Order: sequence, then structure tokens, then C-alpha cells
Amino acid sequence: MSSHAARLTGDQNLSTFFESSPAFSAEANQHVLPRYAEIALDQCMNKIAALAMTADPRPSEAAINSFSQWLPLIFARACKVGGWASPHITCSELGEIVCEWWQNHKKITLYFGDGYPEYIKVWGTNIDTEMESGILTSGWVPTSLWLWLHS
Repeated sequence: MSSHAARLTGDQNLSTFFESSPAFSAEANQHVLPRYAEIALDQCMNKIAALAMTADPRPSEAAINSFSQWLPLIFARACKVGGWASPHITCSELGEIVCEWWQNHKKITLYFGDGYPEYIKVWGTNIDTEMESGILTSGWVPTSLWLWLHS
């Protein structure tokens, strides 16, 4: 996996790309993908850079490294199987980077910390029967999570 460095850049207005849609799918014009990918990844890394300067507690260096390594893969898989939507990004009390996506009653949360990244799938309120958690161990896990979220 390649990493994408955290840096602050000017916010980009993506509405000109996809008729004001916050999502992107592989069906879009392929020559736009490299520029869109750069902008989408920059927006996420800008959020991390801002958290690193202002959050209390701040994300750990290991969390930033883990997130920056996984982000391009998660983005690419999302684009291939249904479309990218920028996550809600925050920092946990433990210095983890937390990313969340919602689709109707379903939610995926990814935690990037000092160890392996972890996920939680939620489709209800019962922790025993309507939630599932695990570790992001391969490229297939983000693909299956994204497919589930959009099913």
C-alpha cells in the first residue's frame, strides 16, 4: 500500500465534477478519476492534519500512518464497487482516527490506531445480534464492508 501525506491545502469544490454529487463511482469519465482521487484523498488528509493541530487528544503518529496507508486502498475499492463518499472523520480518546459512513440504518466505523485497523458494522441497537466487528486484514475486508453498506 502507498501512503498519502497529511497536508493542508485549499478546499476543492467537487460539484463541477459530478453534478453536485458528493459520491463518485467507476462509471464516471475515466480521465477525471486521477484528479478526483487526488482531491478526495487530499480532503481526507486535510481533516487529519487539522485534527493533528487542534484535537484534544490528537491522533497518534501511528494512527496517521495507518490511515494514510489504508485510505488509497479503501478509496479505490469503494469506487470500484459502488461509489466513494467522504467519511465523517474524528479522533478518539485513545488518539485513534475514526471514520464513519452511513447508509439508511447501516453504519460502518473504522478505527486507525497503534495496532491493526478495526471496523464495526452496525445495523441496529442490539450489540449481540445487530453489530459485528473485526480487523482490516486485507483489501477484501473494505470491499465487503462497502458492498454491505450499499446493499
